[in-house]
Amino acid sequence: MKIEKEGIDPVRRQVIGGILVTGAAAVASGGWVGRAFAESGRHRPSGSTTSMGGPRLRSTLHVDTGSQPKSVTSYPDGSRVVVCHFGYLDGGNVGIYNADSLVRVGTVDFHGNAVESAFSPDGGTLWVSNFRRHVVHAIDPESYRIRGEVSVGRHPKWMVLSADGSRLFVANWAGSNVSVVDTARMTEVQRLPAGRHPRGMAVTAEGVLYVAPFEEHHIRQYDPPGYEEVHRFPTCRFPRHLVLAPDDSRLYYSCSSNRQLRWLDLATGRVEGIVPVGENPRSIDISVDGRFVATADFDSSSVCLVDTVALTHRRYDVPGADRIVGVAIRKSSPLRVYATSWNNSRLYALDPAEPVTISVPVRREEPRISRVPAPAPAPAPAPEPVLPAPAPAPAPEPVLPAPAPAPAPESAPAPAPAPAASDLPSIWSRIAEFLGSAGR
Repeated sequence: MKIEKEGIDPVRRQVIGGILVTGAAAVASGGWVGRAFAESGRHRPSGSTTSMGGPRLRSTLHVDTGSQPKSVTSYPDGSRVVVCHFGYLDGGNVGIYNADSLVRVGTVDFHGNAVESAFSPDGGTLWVSNFRRHVVHAIDPESYRIRGEVSVGRHPKWMVLSADGSRLFVANWAGSNVSVVDTARMTEVQRLPAGRHPRGMAVTAEGVLYVAPFEEHHIRQYDPPGYEEVHRFPTCRFPRHLVLAPDDSRLYYSCSSNRQLRWLDLATGRVEGIVPVGENPRSIDISVDGRFVATADFDSSSVCLVDTVALTHRRYDVPGADRIVGVAIRKSSPLRVYATSWNNSRLYALDPAEPVTISVPVRREEPRISRVPAPAPAPAPAPEPVLPAPAPAPAPEPVLPAPAPAPAPESAPAPAPAPAASDLPSIWSRIAEFLGSAGR
């Protein structure tokens, strides 16, 4: 395991106040990373990668939800959103809402309480973390029925899945570790030490895992297949949520104490972007085309929308909201942002004043293995053997008229009747007469 430590690679690394930072950022001129570590959490580094501008959001709809709506997640096709009602115990834990009207269309009930949700890459399974019972639930996203659950570490929160869906990574807030779940076998197969209060996570297409322990002010990198920790990236104080650009080139993270969104260039490992946002940014989300990133600013009850292409940002104070805690960008076009208000239990839909088109990538069609296996159906009967076609039957012989009956044979003359016994004397007399005449 390669961990950067004091005295290693002094050109690129330097320890400031007991915290390891990149040498380029900790130069004598007062690099912002060094100041962020050395000074208080309220310090905001000078300079910004973006300027004020971009789409102006407005609140177009809001509905009441269950108690303390902790998170919101868009369905992969953008048709619905999932809201975890953290304040509901043992029922009404998860609400499913129509993405256009915000009408609730489904509910998921279980013992415990829900924190976060995540979809498998193929959209076939909805995973929900259960904070109180230390398990994660696999849910059918169409019937809203629970397929199964897996025991993980203490107080699970955020979850991410590998690109093929075979591994689910679960950040265990109170366990100081990350559970690795085999989704096909529905069992935990590994636990990764992850520092105090791991929360934010992201995983690349190649399976590289990034984890932000909230109270240790850095991001850890774990490489497959064994998921050994190989590197630590210094960050702002209290990094909370991580998301990757669609091409895995950038890693975005929210800075709870610095009122910032930042991003790393993963090719160089250097901070490439700094954006001022609202007070205490918590959850963040990225549009499917990677252009927009939204932040949920808890203390200022605002949402900040960052255009990562035009390099603009604009903060929107959500009317009537009381502590924005969850945020999601719809995974379809046009652009719509969803936000949840913690204290007054509301779900908001925020739309740009002028519609903004999102480039939605075509979903890949190759089979994945991320669905939780359903009970095997009864085997189909073996197909009937294919026999050669029978030879055609010979044509029937023509039916000829029946031949005329043969004429009855002419009857032979009837034989003379045998002489009666009374005629015998006359016969003998005739014979005697004949013999007499013959002798004459």
